[in-house]
Amino acid sequence: LDLDLATATRVLANGTTTVEATITNQGPVAAHHLQFQFQVDAGVRIDGADPFSLSTQCSVVDTLASCHLDSLNANASEIITLSVSSDSAGPYIVTSSVSSDEIDEQLDNNMVEDSISFGTDDSTGDDSDDDRSSDDDTTSDDNSGQSSGSSSSGGGSLNLGLVLVLAGLGWFRKRAQ
Repeated sequence: LDLDLATATRVLANGTTTVEATITNQGPVAAHHLQFQFQVDAGVRIDGADPFSLSTQCSVVDTLASCHLDSLNANASEIITLSVSSDSAGPYIVTSSVSSDEIDEQLDNNMVEDSISFGTDDSTGDDSDDDRSSDDDTTSDDNSGQSSGSSSSGGGSLNLGLVLVLAGLGWFRKRAQ
């Protein structure tokens, strides 16, 4: 099994963001009775856990989300989208793990720890409750110790930013001609 988390690294104060957990069965056979757990620090709420497949059952109690998958075929993946929020500014640690009945010889990729910082929007200093979306500073932690910019969250702000950058480049190019 392999576990990957895609998280927003910075979220506006009083904001909500999503964390996308991808569980992949890299083994040669199906994995059975998979257990996925996602835990956040005190001060952060898990507002929901939504699995991609209907056969995955998830429950949320306080700062812990638990999901059960009956089976996952070899080379198949399950995605669970978790909604998290906080009313308090600060960095918070999120941890997750996955296990199954089968023997897994690579246990080091079955656990992920990441952080999310809730705080103000540095560009405006706006700390109001009106803007509850996260910004587009996201990372994907695949247990390799490196982060990559992934767009698993941000409420479409990454797409809007890309459109604005492309429009600006077009304007500069047209002006240069």
